Amino acid sequence: MPIIDRKIFFSVIIPTYNMLFFLKKAIKSVINQKYKNFEIIIIDNCSNDGTGDYLKSLRNKKIRYFKIKNEGVIGKSRNLGIKKSKGNWIAFLDADDQWTSNKLFDVSNKIRSQSFHVICSSELIIDKISKTRKIWHYGPFKKNFYEFLLRYGNKLSTSSTIVSKNFIKTNKIYFSKKKSFSNFEDYDFFLNISKKKGIFYFLNKVHGKHLFHLDSSTLKRKRLNQALFSVIKAHVNSQKFTKNKIKLLKDITNFYEIKKIIKKIYYKNDIFSNICKLLIFFIYKPVIAYKTFRNILQNQKNVIRIS
Repeated sequence: MPIIDRKIFFSVIIPTYNMLFFLKKAIKSVINQKYKNFEIIIIDNCSNDGTGDYLKSLRNKKIRYFKIKNEGVIGKSRNLGIKKSKGNWIAFLDADDQWTSNKLFDVSNKIRSQSFHVICSSELIIDKISKTRKIWHYGPFKKNFYEFLLRYGNKLSTSSTIVSKNFIKTNKIYFSKKKSFSNFEDYDFFLNISKKKGIFYFLNKVHGKHLFHLDSSTLKRKRLNQALFSVIKAHVNSQKFTKNKIKLLKDITNFYEIKKIIKKIYYKNDIFSNICKLLIFFIYKPVIAYKTFRNILQNQKNVIRIS
């Protein structure tokens, strides 16, 4: 018997652009869910790879198909999906990612048992470039989560995240349409939810496969740092937890600089020079250096390497 709770209806939003090979697998992973009370909303950025014809051939009433010209701003696609959604819970899934069959079942049980606004599951990360596989556990949720996210970076994955539609509509939270935020509009989205005191829950179960491949937008490194700091600077200027915005931005900048140095040391890139740089941070910026190390160690605990 299909499992359905009429009070919990998921709208699964999948933006796509010429990703039909991957999209087929993403859709199948949703159709195969143990929990059946959902709709799939495909937001197609005018693909020319047969996406529309394929979706029509499925003749599945759960699938709703919309076209958009998002001008390279994926936030526009996700916002259209939210606008068209009928569910009281919004689930995000990128076209090149997949879910396990028990994702919506497990999440629906968690929704019934406790009150949350955002639920994020763990993922299997499949890196086609380095040919490695690992499990990522996201989070953790902390007191003053907005400040924590702003100081120490995004702790969620979009394809693993389900949000309360009522919460984001009530608080008028949508994805940014700013091109300067490109590839980090999800980070901005989660920052805005936490800023409005949204309650996050991190479900330590692997509910999806997140794929890194040659076409992954997150692998196009050009201007990524600029986009990240566009988001950071916007929130540093609007936050209310400290009046010293200059110091806050310097602390965050130092955090990312230390992370970059540690990464270079880890990958044995000019080890002596980078160790010297790291020592200078510990001498002149001991607090931020210590907090950065603590955050990196927490992230490492959240990673389970498989191969």
